Amino acid sequence: MNIPQSVAPIATLLAVGGLVAATPSPAHAVTSVTVKVTGVQTYGGSPVFTGTTGVAGVTATGMTCTSLSDGTPIAPTVAALGTYTIDGATCSGGVLSKPDYAIAGYTGLKLTVNRAALTVAADNKTKSFGDPNPPLTSTTTGFVNGEDASVLTGAPNLFTSVTTSTAPGDYAIGITKGGLTAANYTFTLVPGTMSVRQSPVSVSVTGAQSYGAAPVFTATTNVAGVTATGVSCTRLSDGRDIAPTLPVGTAYAIDPASCSGAVLSNPSLEVGSYQSVKFSVAKAALTVTADDASRSFGAANPALGYTVTGFQNGEDGSVLTGSPNLSTIATTSSDVGSYQITTNKGSLTSPNYSFILVPGTLTVVPKPVTVTVSGTQTYGGAPDFVGTTGTAGVTASGVSCTALADGTAIAPTLPVAADYAIDPASCSGATLSSTNYAVDGYAAKSFAVAKATLTVTATDTSRTYGFANPPLGYTFSGFQNGDDASDVSGAPALATSAVVRSNVGTFPITISGGTLSAADYKFVLVPGTMTVLKKQIVVKADPATRAYGETNPAFTATYTGFRNGDTSAVFTGTPAFSTTATATSDPGSYPVTIAQGPLDAQNYSFIGFASGSSTLTVTQAAAKLTTTRMNAGVLSATVTYGTANNPVVGSTITFTVGSGTTVACTAVTDVNGKATCTAPNLTRTPILLGGYTAHFDGTAGVAAGEKHQGPLL
Repeated sequence: MNIPQSVAPIATLLAVGGLVAATPSPAHAVTSVTVKVTGVQTYGGSPVFTGTTGVAGVTATGMTCTSLSDGTPIAPTVAALGTYTIDGATCSGGVLSKPDYAIAGYTGLKLTVNRAALTVAADNKTKSFGDPNPPLTSTTTGFVNGEDASVLTGAPNLFTSVTTSTAPGDYAIGITKGGLTAANYTFTLVPGTMSVRQSPVSVSVTGAQSYGAAPVFTATTNVAGVTATGVSCTRLSDGRDIAPTLPVGTAYAIDPASCSGAVLSNPSLEVGSYQSVKFSVAKAALTVTADDASRSFGAANPALGYTVTGFQNGEDGSVLTGSPNLSTIATTSSDVGSYQITTNKGSLTSPNYSFILVPGTLTVVPKPVTVTVSGTQTYGGAPDFVGTTGTAGVTASGVSCTALADGTAIAPTLPVAADYAIDPASCSGATLSSTNYAVDGYAAKSFAVAKATLTVTATDTSRTYGFANPPLGYTFSGFQNGDDASDVSGAPALATSAVVRSNVGTFPITISGGTLSAADYKFVLVPGTMTVLKKQIVVKADPATRAYGETNPAFTATYTGFRNGDTSAVFTGTPAFSTTATATSDPGSYPVTIAQGPLDAQNYSFIGFASGSSTLTVTQAAAKLTTTRMNAGVLSATVTYGTANNPVVGSTITFTVGSGTTVACTAVTDVNGKATCTAPNLTRTPILLGGYTAHFDGTAGVAAGEKHQGPLL
């Protein structure tokens, strides 16, 4: 209940049994309020209180209460059983948010006690690979009020995925609450770690080396399927170092304490110890190589020797006894080539070495010979050389020389002569027929230059039928060294059998030496050909005319260009004519096209076959009118045209009285060209007396016409 009072402003508030006393300050009006208090604490902890005033915007802070409504002190030992009621008379210390209000008293509401949190952690464990898991345990922390695990009932559930075959590493130990309970506590569960360590194994070591070389070690383990690599040892069991100088032997023992470096194939295991099996030193290999040698074809073999390599530890041939056996199948008659020098051990021995025997090669090289050279060439051409060796059965080919004995180069420009001498020093390139010999030098014999061949060819020519032959000519080919016709004197004789009246065809042009001559050439004469070509005849279609409805006439042509008095009588066949005009074509002009067709002649060809080069003129046909005497007032006329008397169909015929212009009647011609009509009664008597006239106005193809019919006929 808020009670306004006129009191001095509050300077100091003192809580006394729930009532507030204030020391007055200068007087002003304040409002009294009652603070409602609630509290919360965790089991084993201190309470926290909050207050409300029921007045909007006025809050209360700083309250403390000391007892519950049943008189129980508010202390850390209050059980976490839910909610309790605060004794408001034990509350004090509140401070309001506005100075215009004063606390008149406190009303206790509820105090909530929450459970405290215990941490239950799975204990970390360690085991070796392959061993069973140790028992899983946990540790609980966070007890309050001096309590311990005796206040707990049940136990947490602990578990892990680790088995005896799990590889080394760290694995989680899981934890759940299981049956664990406590009246005043909740639980925070923390997983642990299972550490799996490598298991130790024993490694047995065997070693071997060749004398003077580095050792190689192999190892086995006492675990099936597990191998060891990378092991090395440095000492024997008698204290000697494992070094390249150890003598050859098979019964050495390794000092296990000097071994290290083994890497196991199963990473879940580790090396626990090393055991010695044995160590052996094998003989080093010396290479005994037969020395290569050479000799000429036909000579005796040289003395055979050998070389030893591969000594260890600074040793040399002084540690050897005996020598190898050397041999070859080559004899004085063996061909040029390579022959094996075979190496056998013979009496060669050494305590720390074995022997690798390498054959050598005896090379038989060709025997030197001198090649004697002679040569010829054609003026302007390349030289051809022949070489001989003086050794029976051995020939030389491919030799070439570049100079004469006087220093002149052997070149295409050398004049024709038979007594040149070759400079042997300029010769090279000889290939001998036997590979058992080699060219050692050249000797000269003779060199000759023969005349070159010059081809004189009658020039092919042509002319048209009926004309005279052109002048006959000739050409040279085959000049050498930039020569031309000025290096030739005289001329050949040329002739042909073709004359002006010779028919079309080819005729030989004969050639003979005439007065031809040249110092460096001989002549080859080649005849030519005179070709007589066809003369062209110009063919033109002649103009033609016919009447409408008639068939086209036979077309003719005019020819120009004959020679030697010839006429069209020399032709075979005739040209082919065509036109677009037909019997029903309207009057007018139509092109006449001419083509060669079967037209031919031995000495002539034909031109002028242009499309539409002439014309066919179609004229109107004359109309033929036939009439009959009037019968019972009926007038009739029939209109035809052409030699076939073709009917004019669909044309109007006008009938007039007598020879005048008075129209009696009109009618249209039928399919037979006949038109009939009945004259009016008024015109019949004049027609009986004077007859009638049939008038035809014509068509595009037929000219107009008329016919008078007399009264009697």
